[in-house]
Amino acid sequence: MSEELTDLQLAVHAARESLEPAYIEAGYLKVCLSVTDHAELIHHLRQEELFLHDIDPEGWAEIPKPALFFENINELFRKPQRRRNEPDRDYYLLDVNWLSTEQEPPLVVERWRDACHFLELAGEVADHQVERQNELELVFLHQEKLVVEVVFSSSDLVPLACLDELESEFLRSDTHREKKVSIFRSVLTERYKGRGRVQFGELLRDFF
Repeated sequence: MSEELTDLQLAVHAARESLEPAYIEAGYLKVCLSVTDHAELIHHLRQEELFLHDIDPEGWAEIPKPALFFENINELFRKPQRRRNEPDRDYYLLDVNWLSTEQEPPLVVERWRDACHFLELAGEVADHQVERQNELELVFLHQEKLVVEVVFSSSDLVPLACLDELESEFLRSDTHREKKVSIFRSVLTERYKGRGRVQFGELLRDFF
């Protein structure tokens, strides 16, 4: 650990080295470290003044949770703008032990990326996109008005098996695109006829 590490990297390292499962409480990351086996890590944490208090007799310590250190993807989704785009800096998901600079993202991240791509496609063919206080809505005016609120959680991240086909054959088709886009809008508004407003998570579960 000779190179200089960021607060996020140090927190991730501490979580992974913890002798007991690390967890988050009241904005702090709680880890259990050995003063002998983790001497270098503890030195770096002290050097960066990251300990809320020194290690207790049982090895537990508290570290301020970095901004992009998330307990799970639902915590990441609490900021609306993050639902539709990954953070532009490194981030970490504790429950799946994954740092965004690492290869082979976990299934929940793969599905989230697919959901973001579907959202991008749907946004391209919506009649309007409205953003209020970082909350995005897609507005469709085919036959009747339908507002899609960009709200979803990890439980909505299902496999989007036909996404590539939907993109190439319909929403970004080189042939008869306007007609195919009209079919997509028609199917969408008919599916939620009379509702007026639905959440994007419902589209993810219903449309594929």
